[in-house]
Amino acid sequence: MLIIKLTPESNGAYANQRSANFNTIPEGWAAVPEELEQIANDALPWIELAIDGNVIVGITPATAPEKPPPDDGTQFGLFASMADIVQIRVEIDALTTAANALLNGGQA
Repeated sequence: MLIIKLTPESNGAYANQRSANFNTIPEGWAAVPEELEQIANDALPWIELAIDGNVIVGITPATAPEKPPPDDGTQFGLFASMADIVQIRVEIDALTTAANALLNGGQA
């Protein structure tokens, strides 16, 4: 027997479980009628449910949401490239050398 949670998760997917030994169906879940199990199996977790009370009367395959683009390292605007990082390191080294010279009375 296949059961499906009647409300989708935050990402739109429907939670589901299969067992031959469901003694009771949890509140908020419903058994999938045998004639709809193949449609459900082919499309889960991305489905649209037609529900009458707590009874599933229809299942339509749905489209999975688009995945967010991969993080290319620039989403926070930190560094566009490794060249930027190298240039910053050169500038830090130059500033460190100048600061040490000032602290040592003009001696580098």
